[in-house]
Amino acid sequence: MRLGGSWVGVRARRYPSLTIGFGAFVVYAATSLVRFARMYSGIDLAIFTQAVKQYAQGHLPWSYLKAAGGFDLLGDHFSPIVALLAPFYRLWPDARVLLIAQAVLVGLGAGIVTRSAVSVLGKRIGVAVGAGFVLAWGIQAMALFDFHAVAFAVPLLALSLAELVREREVRAIAWALPLMLVKEDSVFLLLGIALYLAVRRRWRPAVGLAGFALASFVLIVGVVIPAMGFYGRYTYWSASAAAGDALTSLWTSLTTGKAIVLVLVLLAPSLGLAARSPLALIALPSLASRLTSANETYWGPGLHYNATVTVVMVFATIDAIRRIRTRRRWNDQTLTRTAWVLVAVALVGSWWLPLGHTTSSALRSCPACAAKTAALNAIPDGVSVAADDTLASYLVDRDYVHELRPGLFDTTGDRIYPEYLAIDRIFDGVDASPQRFDGWRNKLIQPAGSFGATYQFVCEYVQAKSATAYYYDVMILKTPYPSSPR
Repeated sequence: MRLGGSWVGVRARRYPSLTIGFGAFVVYAATSLVRFARMYSGIDLAIFTQAVKQYAQGHLPWSYLKAAGGFDLLGDHFSPIVALLAPFYRLWPDARVLLIAQAVLVGLGAGIVTRSAVSVLGKRIGVAVGAGFVLAWGIQAMALFDFHAVAFAVPLLALSLAELVREREVRAIAWALPLMLVKEDSVFLLLGIALYLAVRRRWRPAVGLAGFALASFVLIVGVVIPAMGFYGRYTYWSASAAAGDALTSLWTSLTTGKAIVLVLVLLAPSLGLAARSPLALIALPSLASRLTSANETYWGPGLHYNATVTVVMVFATIDAIRRIRTRRRWNDQTLTRTAWVLVAVALVGSWWLPLGHTTSSALRSCPACAAKTAALNAIPDGVSVAADDTLASYLVDRDYVHELRPGLFDTTGDRIYPEYLAIDRIFDGVDASPQRFDGWRNKLIQPAGSFGATYQFVCEYVQAKSATAYYYDVMILKTPYPSSPR
């Protein structure tokens, strides 16, 4: 029987939001698990896994990757919402729980976007908008960047903006308030919504929301984080430039073209239509905070920084198309064709984006994956390990994992005393040779080296493609140090 005439096809046509949402979940769950199997997962997944693991055991979210004796992550970034994953981790204590949960959150966001688009624009255009959201660069970059708490903001913000599109402001504000539990910089999203309400001359809710946002931000960074943090203060003020430095950073981001590229990437999926809606104003505080920062990483279109901005842009697009249709500038047939052409372009373009890279890598053999897995299997359960960023996520479920840093110091400057070292020596440079001791990782294997101890060799897996260049070189060492505090 044809899919179109089957039960599945009928349900897909009747419930497009469920279809798009479930499709997004399947795509991103599969690709995230492929990335994990291909050993692409990095330090962020390991840190969040340690936090969820601690929550599942009834403790505060201590991370041994941050400090030898544990570092309360609520005193670093305020993201208590990740505790919602603790029951699932308790059922299956595996880092991949976080990857699957992130795919669920993306699927929820996609379903909410599609439902709103269909209700406002009709099924044909609405489904195209939902599919475009799933393929948007900002969503791909977040969903395939390990795991980050910002994933929780995607469905929450989508629910809030869906209510704003329907002009139900009280409900919109109610869905926006929990964003402050995702991360402290969600204050800019709330201020963006307040700005939109102010432009609409909705002064009372605008002032109330802005007041809540600023008060909760001051409470978090001025009281909660200093009280729970290692340093007794909020350490990320350095990423926020002072007035003079902010203008310098903004000017630099513009003159180097990075700000322009970022804006073009955000507007391109809608052909600039998103800028025609006042809903686009919601993104301004977030973008301003990033482009005035001294940290140039915030200026780019990659990683997870554009996920929430993408949610804003898709709802701005929905609103802009509604306005165009009301004024009858374009007919529905033209809008529908244009929307589906953009989806097709996004699908083709995804081959060069994170989704395509992961898909293509799944088709190739991975001898390095097997070698790294075999090396990590030589480490017993329940021991303390200092591991490179590329290896940490594969040990956090069963060991006490520290980040392998120069001199065997943690991020606070204290010495760590691991029982095992898991070293990815390619980190010293693709062309680093095991016969040379240029990088600090290589120095670890020298007997009676800089750290005053002899390291016992456990195993090494290496494959060279030339005399000086290597596909992989992973080594496990055992130290005579006493274990770090647990």
